[in-house]
Amino acid sequence: MQNSAKKGVPTYIIVLLIVFWPVGLFLLYRFLTNDRTNLMRNSNIMRNFGIGFVVFGGLALVSSLSSTSQAADDGTSSLIGLLVMSVLFVAGGVLMILQSNKIKAYAKKYKQYIDLVINHEIDGIPRIAEIIGKDQRTVQDDLQEMINKEFFPSAFIDLQNNRIAMPGRPVPTVNTRILKCQYCGATNVVDDNQLALCMYCRSGL
Repeated sequence: MQNSAKKGVPTYIIVLLIVFWPVGLFLLYRFLTNDRTNLMRNSNIMRNFGIGFVVFGGLALVSSLSSTSQAADDGTSSLIGLLVMSVLFVAGGVLMILQSNKIKAYAKKYKQYIDLVINHEIDGIPRIAEIIGKDQRTVQDDLQEMINKEFFPSAFIDLQNNRIAMPGRPVPTVNTRILKCQYCGATNVVDDNQLALCMYCRSGL
């Protein structure tokens, strides 16, 4: 079942990307990283915008250089403004592509933790750190970050036992189904009578 509440990029962000891309880029980055659903489902959005900006800026740059050359030959005014705008669009596109790689890295990191904690039920921070090759402090900070973003509902870091505690996790029954989220990879216990949404990233199952 697909989630009917799929979130698209707000129109005002698209307008700002065109009119004043630095502000639009900042808002798009926040839109994609501050929401767990957007982060898992829409990691390619910024890359696509970036490619579009590079292509548009490149074409405009070629056109402006050609026009500037012709203007110089005719003794008329140059098109410096168009040239600067073209360069800015190319620069903005490259920056978006670089930021999209950062978003993909976040999504990949979160999926790895979800696979270990949810699918394989490994909750000990030392064991998780050993598997993914990070120090325990980094793993603890990463897990706390995911808890803050609500990837792990009701979870908390149990400092005394050095683990992530997951109280209230659903238990399979005869009236439930086990479904795997195509976006974050988590296995979900879903009630037959409820809308099938991923408990961890809120995407449709």
